[in-house]
Amino acid sequence: MKTPSPTSETEIILLAIAKEKLSFGHLAQEVDSEELLDLLQTLRAEEEDHRTRLRSLLYGLEADRPVVAKWLRSIRRMIPAAQWH
Repeated sequence: MKTPSPTSETEIILLAIAKEKLSFGHLAQEVDSEELLDLLQTLRAEEEDHRTRLRSLLYGLEADRPVVAKWLRSIRRMIPAAQWH
């Protein structure tokens, strides 16, 4: 069964946070190259940074921060209206 697509900004942000939780940690256990291990560590750190930014965006949305609403409106203008219904 296919999971329904998110329909609100909050649902989209929560979905993005959940997807960012996918970690490269399990791959690190299978890697024996220091270069690849360093790359995986970098990617994991970037994921954590993304989650932090998404949580901040979600907080701003929930707190009705004008700057967040303005940013979301600007993003919506880049996406065809049919995708928001």
